[in-house]
Amino acid sequence: MVELIVLRPNIQSALKRLAYTAGAVVVCSYAAMFIGGPQGWRSLKEKWEHIESLEKETADLKQTVETIRKYNKSVQKDPDVQQLEIRKNLEMMRPGEMEFRYPKEPENRDPEKRDPEKQGPEKLTP
Repeated sequence: MVELIVLRPNIQSALKRLAYTAGAVVVCSYAAMFIGGPQGWRSLKEKWEHIESLEKETADLKQTVETIRKYNKSVQKDPDVQQLEIRKNLEMMRPGEMEFRYPKEPENRDPEKRDPEKQGPEKLTP
């Protein structure tokens, strides 16, 4: 019987080590799934980048809104700016005024810079 009492603490310590090892394996497997899984670290990083891009876009839009507000205030206060906007957007003129409009020039006048798909068939020389 004396031998059994001596072996029992060894068995208990072995079981404790086994339990700690199993717990460590479970924790490591969960960590590996978190880091490498489809909703893991990569996904989290992509979401952070997306949030940063949205924040930048929001800041740009706020700046645009502020610029438009300032312009609207200047249009409301200045009659010259109002007349300019009326002429530009509504295409109105004062009595007796003449407006000259010219056709827009094509963007690429140089044949070497043009897109070859938009050009006509090539001329063959003998």
